[in-house]
Amino acid sequence: MFQHTLLVSYPERTLGVVAAEIRNSLGEREGFTSGPIEEPTLYTIAHTKFDSEIKVGKYGVSLETLDQVARLVKYLRERAILERKALIFDEVGLMQSFAESLRGEIEEIYVSGVPAILSIKRESPNDWLKMMRGLHGTRTLEVTELNREAVLEEMVKYILANT
Repeated sequence: MFQHTLLVSYPERTLGVVAAEIRNSLGEREGFTSGPIEEPTLYTIAHTKFDSEIKVGKYGVSLETLDQVARLVKYLRERAILERKALIFDEVGLMQSFAESLRGEIEEIYVSGVPAILSIKRESPNDWLKMMRGLHGTRTLEVTELNREAVLEEMVKYILANT
């Protein structure tokens, strides 16, 4: 939610990847997409109808599609460096952690020094996600109903100070 708000509110200072849910006509969640803010449904990364060896709950995960997301992240990271923009990624979760190419591109965000805001699920048993939350220079902000406005304000200040 914050990521979308930041990308829409500060397009001259941000680039990013957002996630969206796929819902059927009954409102039931059937999968997830990922893409740039201009086209968040560009890549279907997981779906109940995907026949995949990799499952997260009832969703089959497409490694091929996550590889496409990795290429998008690389492109956006390189643009962020050239254009002096912040990179925003919503969300980095268990599904994303299965693709080695995407893990590598996300790690490269930290190495490159590009200002970044990544939404990483707090309570995940996944070792890679735990490692990402604990990297040097990483600041973790927990969002609650009570502090959401203050956290958004802090993110805006970070973007304005670093782009």
